[in-house]
Amino acid sequence: SIQYVLSNIDNCIQYGEDADVKVRDFIPEDDD
Repeated sequence: SIQYVLSNIDNCIQYGEDADVKVRDFIPEDDD
């Protein structure tokens, strides 16, 4: 049961990191 929860948290963390990368790629970086 604990193993299931831990793997679930792991998946959430990885998904969050993937989403962060996509958002960062989407935002243009030039401030001019």
